[in-house]
Amino acid sequence: MAAKTFTLDDVAKHNKEGDLWIVVDSNVYDLSRFAAMHPGGLAVLLDDEVAGKDATEAFFSLHRYEVLQRPQFSRLIIGTIEGQKQLVVPPAPGELSRVPYAEPTWLTPGYHSPYYKDHHRKFQAAFRKFVEEVILPDARAREEDGKRPSQKVFDEMAKLNIIAMRLGPGRHLKGLELMGGIVKPEEFDYFHELIMGEEISRIHARGYNDGMGGGTYIGLPPIMNFGKPAIRDKIVAEVFAGKKLCALAITEAFAGSDVAGLKCFAKKVDGGYRVTGTSNKWITNGTFADYFTVGCRTEKGGLSVLLIERGPGIETKSIKTPYSPTAGTAYITFEDVFVPDDHLLGEENKGLQVILSNFNHERWGMTTASIGAQRLIVEECLKWVSQRKVFGKPLHSQAVIRSKLAAMISRVESAQNWLENITYQMNHMNYKQQADHLAGPIGLLKKYATETAQETARDAVQIFGGRGITKTGMGRFIEHYHRTVPFDAVLGGAEDVLGDLGVRQALRKMPKNSRERIWEITAIVRSPEKAKKLEKHGVKVAVGSHDDASLLEPLVASSDVVIATADADNVEACRATLAGLKNSYQRTGVPPIFIHTSGTGVLTDNAAGEYSTDLIYNDADADQIETLAPTQFHRNVDLMILEADREGGAAGYARTHIILPSTIYGIAENILVDDGIANPHSRQVPDLIRAAVMRGRGGTVGKGKNLWPDVDIEDVADLYVILFDSIRKNPDGTGHGREGFYFGENGEHSLYEVGRAISQALVDLGRASEAEPTTFTKEEIDTYFEGSNYLGSNSRCRSNRSRAIGWNPIKTKDDFIASIKPEVEALLKKRGHEWKN
Repeated sequence: MAAKTFTLDDVAKHNKEGDLWIVVDSNVYDLSRFAAMHPGGLAVLLDDEVAGKDATEAFFSLHRYEVLQRPQFSRLIIGTIEGQKQLVVPPAPGELSRVPYAEPTWLTPGYHSPYYKDHHRKFQAAFRKFVEEVILPDARAREEDGKRPSQKVFDEMAKLNIIAMRLGPGRHLKGLELMGGIVKPEEFDYFHELIMGEEISRIHARGYNDGMGGGTYIGLPPIMNFGKPAIRDKIVAEVFAGKKLCALAITEAFAGSDVAGLKCFAKKVDGGYRVTGTSNKWITNGTFADYFTVGCRTEKGGLSVLLIERGPGIETKSIKTPYSPTAGTAYITFEDVFVPDDHLLGEENKGLQVILSNFNHERWGMTTASIGAQRLIVEECLKWVSQRKVFGKPLHSQAVIRSKLAAMISRVESAQNWLENITYQMNHMNYKQQADHLAGPIGLLKKYATETAQETARDAVQIFGGRGITKTGMGRFIEHYHRTVPFDAVLGGAEDVLGDLGVRQALRKMPKNSRERIWEITAIVRSPEKAKKLEKHGVKVAVGSHDDASLLEPLVASSDVVIATADADNVEACRATLAGLKNSYQRTGVPPIFIHTSGTGVLTDNAAGEYSTDLIYNDADADQIETLAPTQFHRNVDLMILEADREGGAAGYARTHIILPSTIYGIAENILVDDGIANPHSRQVPDLIRAAVMRGRGGTVGKGKNLWPDVDIEDVADLYVILFDSIRKNPDGTGHGREGFYFGENGEHSLYEVGRAISQALVDLGRASEAEPTTFTKEEIDTYFEGSNYLGSNSRCRSNRSRAIGWNPIKTKDDFIASIKPEVEALLKKRGHEWKN
């Protein structure tokens, strides 16, 4: 039956209490019975500009259109105004907004984008329709009552494999029909995932958004990538079917961004682990999750990740936060919970890589939603300033309002374009390349997006005035956004931490010709007097010793590059250094660079000077180096460092490079020596000279037939510089970890040749009568070399890897032998009065 029509004159006759009509957008409403129940009171409806009048403008200055769509109000319609057409037409499900800047440019008529293909556009249209028809009604209800998202929504998402798609492109999509066949699994890329993030943010229900599997999208990837196949496949199937949810539980009251500070402890027991007396806080989806991905300390002090199923011993309590309880934010306690061995994710004590493996993707995903939500606020503000009148003019007639809008639009458009650029890079990089190139940019993008989101939230509140801080009415979306926008600034990494990550990664990639202006060098010096001298050369100084872990660890943690030259055998100093490196990685997500000094003493045998050997080690042969026994000189420390480079996977938490100088010769000449800061002499040759002076003759261990490599002090210094430059210019092409050993040698000598050269120098200087060296006695070895026969060992090697990065040593064995007499003279002048035979 056709709707009854009226004229405005007909309506004007009904303008009093008990007989009250009004017109809103061409529809005539009979409010005679409703007037007494009006939330604003009867007086508002009896106003001369409302009662019996076309109140369209007055209504929309106070109410959103969806109010008219509610059944209790739509049934008040008794007809329409003759000759008038409805001006406000609600958009059809999935329809694009026509408000400027309400959509990204690729969805705006007349604009073009190189990123999106036809299947992206079809996917967006279908997904928006799904969001508005299936998700939105439940989101509005659950955001208010705080209950978990309805199972029906998860079931509908599972039918279209939306849950699987929200984890991004990958093997897990193989064989699935995506969004009813709109996009093929092999076509699905990060732009499809970007679309999903931005479209879901349109529901204006931040708590519900997280409740709808937010914990799963960060808790399931470690299970997918590091879980045992049988367990992994079972859980993935349950989650993709919408039947189960996951939560990532690595945040504790005492350890937020500081993953290294986790106190959760898992004790190894027969058949698994026992987790007890620990708790996690602020865990998204924790109140209703079925599986928990939990970071725990294990008995060796390392970090391990366990998959814990909800069951006895696990208690979850809701935590009140500014957004809705529908997110399931929880405080979780684990009390005497048994976890089977096959629920260990990755390897024991190598859980750091498991936890950090999804951080870039998580931060990027959060940014998509943040930018999408920010765009909706821009749309709300543009609508409001166009319909709200002040002083008889639209609100947008005020210059200050237009200025705020300009800033809001600029922020969201710049963030969107940056996001799409990074998304394109993600589509064309593998995981390792993303970690190397995009960790910093993603961190900076998230920082920018969340900072601008908060600025936009403040501007929006100012534009809406009191309505912007009211949970109902015209400004309810603004109030909700302003209240919940800080979540994005904290979750996934605080803004300052991510900004620091981005800048540190950029500084590490600075070109060589800019480096002098930006590298800040800090040195540990024992002597306060030497520290003052060193500071004059532009070096920051920490006074103390590398034996002091409380000094060393924080210095390392705040550094991008660490070069250790003090002691190749100090286990405790190495532990402190590695702890600092791990702390740096946990804070930034970028492995710091560690250049450690070992020595070719690690290659020695037990020849005792009686023979040479044909065994020659090659620094480019990692398999050969791995045959070295852990009991060799320096090897225990070297192995600790190697472990840091491969903990939790191929990358580890540090990029480690080990330089192994051989017998270093020559007298250093530089400003540090001139200022009395550095020692100009090395160790091995001065020890042999001291022994020769005190015994009146050069010496050998056994017959002195053993062979050692040698390297000039200036040449080995160049090796450090060249390796550092190679790391900076080509980090992926410069060997690290097991491929990161660099020998320093350019020739080799026998101990006999060195002993004879020292004897000859003493003869020439009148300090000895015989040039032929003799064998050291056991007592002499105890006195001069601390009882070690290492000088009688063979240590043969070739520096192929060092040369491959551009190291080209100049001086040879002949230069070494020729350098001995000047060193004898220098040491006699300096120490001769102390050395009495």
